[in-house]
Formats: sequence, C-alpha cells, structure tokens
Amino acid sequence: MKKVIKILKCIFIVIFVLAILWMLLHQILTRVESSRLEQAGQYVMVNGKNMNVFKVGSGEKTIVLMPGLGTTSPVLDFEPLINELMTDFRVIVVEPFGYGWSDNTNKERSVANIVEELRLALEESGETGPFILMPHSVSGIYATWYANKYPEEIEAIVGIDCALPKQTEYFDGENPHVTNFAKVANVFGIQRLLYMISPNSFISGNKSNEYTDDNLSQQKLISYKVGFNATVINETNAVENNISDTLNMSFESSLPLLFFTREIASDDKEKTKQDFYNSYITNKEIQKVIVFDSGHYMHWTKAHDIAKETKQFLINNEK
Repeated sequence: MKKVIKILKCIFIVIFVLAILWMLLHQILTRVESSRLEQAGQYVMVNGKNMNVFKVGSGEKTIVLMPGLGTTSPVLDFEPLINELMTDFRVIVVEPFGYGWSDNTNKERSVANIVEELRLALEESGETGPFILMPHSVSGIYATWYANKYPEEIEAIVGIDCALPKQTEYFDGENPHVTNFAKVANVFGIQRLLYMISPNSFISGNKSNEYTDDNLSQQKLISYKVGFNATVINETNAVENNISDTLNMSFESSLPLLFFTREIASDDKEKTKQDFYNSYITNKEIQKVIVFDSGHYMHWTKAHDIAKETKQFLINNEK
C-alpha cells in the first residue's frame, strides 16, 4: 500500500511540474505573440477601461453586429459578413469586455450592464443612432433588452440564429454554466492546448474559404490570449439570470424584425426554430423569419445571403 501511495505521489508531482512548466511556456508565448497581433478597431473608454470599436462602410443606415457567447474576436469572426454589408451600410462591431482587444472587467455580467457598456462605447465613438442591431446567438437577449429599454435608439433588429428570452423554456433546454475552476484555464493556457488537439474548434470555420490566412492566424493568436477568461466565464454563468430578466419582454409591432435561423426541431419533432421565432412576431408586414440550410454560425457560410436578404428587408421597410 505504501508503495502505491509513493507511486501516486510521484505521478502527482510530475503532473504538477509539467502543468507549471506549460503555464510558464504559455505565458511567455502569449507575450511574444502579442507583438504579432494587429488591432482591428480603435479604443474608447468605457467605465475606465478600453473597449474596442471597429467601424467600416458607408450608407445612411448603421448596423451594429453583436457577437455570440465566447466568440474570441467578434471583429475577425464577423469579417465575411462585414465585407458583404459594408458596401450598403455603415457597419460597427463593439467587442464587449472579455472579447477581442477589449479589456476584461469584474463588473457583473448582467444584461443591463452589458447593454449599457455597448451604448457607452457607441456614444464615446461618436455614434448617436438609431441603429439596426444584428445579434448572433446569446446577443439576442441583449438586443431584446436594448429594444425594450431604449426603443428610440433602435431602427430594426436582424437576428442571426439569435437567442430570445423564451427559447430555453420553449425547447425545454438548459442554460450554460461553467464552474469557477474554469477561470484558471486562461492562466494555464488550456485554450492553446485544446487548439493543438483540435485546431478547428476555437476559430471561425472556413469551409467556404471566406477567411484569409491572416485572419485565421490572428484569430488563433488572440484566442490563446483571451480564451477562457474570467469575464466571459462570468457572462456564461449570468445567462440564466439575464434570460429571467428579459423573459416577459417582447417586441413592438412597429419594430421591423428579421430572424435568420436553421430549421431544426426539438426532441419531440414538433417545435421548430421557425415556429419559435414566429411566436415573437406580431406584425407580419414588417416582421419575418428566413430559414437557411446552415449551422448556428451561419455568418461563416451564408454571409452573402444574409447581407442580400437584410438589404432587401430594410429597403422594403423604409420609413
């Protein structure tokens, strides 16, 4: 028994030493790689911290792209869609705290705080709206809050398979949760290790060759730097409360809504994503759902179609 305990102690010591060495290597590499990162955007000050704001394009209407949960760099991830939209619209990407080139924050990741930070970043960068919000995934919750609290600032919402408050309830799903232990993952370079094991898991998919090699390289480097950071983990664990805070919110019938989604059904094969989004529509004249044969990150492969349909939808709903 003593021999077994001794062997286990030796194994533990070896694992501990290797973990420390990997952490040190990760920290050194991250510092070296920082010189190769080229910021896409400009900093504005929000609550005393840097938030990255990227602007491009021309046109009378302004689209604000809002990222899905944990997207390492929204600016880089949205690039194919940005390129399609920028010929007809002004396009803005505000990288929330914990994302891309923006700082981390200890401030609570409530839907109210996240939306206020977005509004402050837009204001500090000289933007006054009204805006067309284009949320992907969890950002649909934030767009719902924004439209309900500040309707005068929102011209329309175009959702990219975006989450809406009643989605978990509708599909009998579960909200994401990450143990606080995961906060050490960023320090120990777990993202770098996982990337070595599965190279295509932590940067945007490139099946349609929409991304340049430089873009993908930048995404990889920035994922090593900010992946699994405490700010995003706190946001993940706040999803349930944020859904609760917006659960009874709906959209005004006068607000143009366009939802892009996938046609997948729940386990009972009766509740579809299209049916779910239709449950939020109260005015079919200016609110609609479009179904794509696509994955959840449809802006990776359907950027051209999203931009084309968005342009036509907004033209049809000119005030």
